[in-house]
Amino acid sequence: MAEFDAELHLRLAGERMLIDRRGDDDGSWEFPLDAAAHALVAVGALPAATAQAIVDDYYLAQSARSGEDPHIRYHRRMIRHLTAAGPGGAAPSEPDRFRALSCGQLIEQPWGHLLVDYVVLSADATVLYVTMRPSAALGGRFGRINPAALGRGITPPQPAAYPISVGVPGQLTLTDDRGTSVTAGFSGGGSDTEWTGEFEARPGLARDTGWIEVLGQRIELVDEPAAGIEVWVEPVAEQHPGRRYLQARLAMLLQAHEDTPLDTTIDALVAAGALAADDPAIAEARAVARQHSRGGSGGSGGRRRLPEPWRSLLAGSSRGGGGPAGRVMVGAVTPTFDRMTVALLAVRSTAEELTADVEVSPGLPHWHAGLTMVDKPMLIWWAADDRGGYYLGQPSDWHSAPDRAGGQIEFWPALDPAATRLDIMPTTLTQRAVIRVPLSWAAAQ
Repeated sequence: MAEFDAELHLRLAGERMLIDRRGDDDGSWEFPLDAAAHALVAVGALPAATAQAIVDDYYLAQSARSGEDPHIRYHRRMIRHLTAAGPGGAAPSEPDRFRALSCGQLIEQPWGHLLVDYVVLSADATVLYVTMRPSAALGGRFGRINPAALGRGITPPQPAAYPISVGVPGQLTLTDDRGTSVTAGFSGGGSDTEWTGEFEARPGLARDTGWIEVLGQRIELVDEPAAGIEVWVEPVAEQHPGRRYLQARLAMLLQAHEDTPLDTTIDALVAAGALAADDPAIAEARAVARQHSRGGSGGSGGRRRLPEPWRSLLAGSSRGGGGPAGRVMVGAVTPTFDRMTVALLAVRSTAEELTADVEVSPGLPHWHAGLTMVDKPMLIWWAADDRGGYYLGQPSDWHSAPDRAGGQIEFWPALDPAATRLDIMPTTLTQRAVIRVPLSWAAAQ
């Protein structure tokens, strides 16, 4: 049997892309070329630098042929953005050490209430995640939003009292226990009754400060997660490299509710010898994707034949809403796993939605970036309750920089109302962190 030529396999995928000329109307966030390259790099069949050069060459060729192709322009912008992070476009090799603390401190002002939900301190920045609501003196409503001020983002040049909406401060002065003061600018959005967002200062305060003073009030910073929270790191259950990658790839597509076929990934794994053509994992992955494309409505008999976690995940998707309502403040940071660190700030549930507020270091781009970078880390957001239910999440309201990223993870399906415990499990190809959260619900302030 001839030795597998991974470079030739990828170039043939590129040629097919040029011949097929897939358009933008299929709804997919990636091309098969990206999927093939990422799979080959992940299983060690092709060096990342070689694969990236091939992918870039074929995108350049397609761009030259098409003249105006939004997919190609998007691809090139992502390349430029990510290459700024380090050599070859890689993110920093080690996670930034940061503190992420749940707070929940309410600060009353003449203009209204400032609720400081969380505080994140890193080497480069200090960020306060806040909710702002108007006072009765303003009639319970903020004034009209000023779009021009909002567009100036987190560093408007006006004095600290400058409002981006009548009654909403655009900047705050933050002071730490060393006496250092910095100005934090607001970024976010809202309505005339509530604004949410972040006050961010770069550079920030001392990362190990014991407190921060805001608007004349001191916020004590205690590095202890809420009672009953447990955190640990463990290897993923599947140790076979090819099956492990296929399962992670399937989860990525499902968490983004993408119906992109798995054929390109499977073909690359089989050609590289990472999977046998008759490996049961292939039939299993296709069955899961098929059930998902039907909205999990392929019948309970079909779901029962699927292994976990897919069986309960798809069964839950047909359950509909009915989740409990409330929030659990967490404030837990994982140990480093697979060169990543994750902070879980809070878990929220409504009748229709389960979400988690998180921070990640180093920074990861939004899932809309697809697999444009052939060695992009795969971080799958799994969750499991104490009743055997599984959930998948995708990033939303995501902010990303080379050192740090974060936002909200939107899980599906809605939380089982009978669950009393939830494990949030950010998972890479080889390891996962587990943050175990007792579900003692509190009403959102």
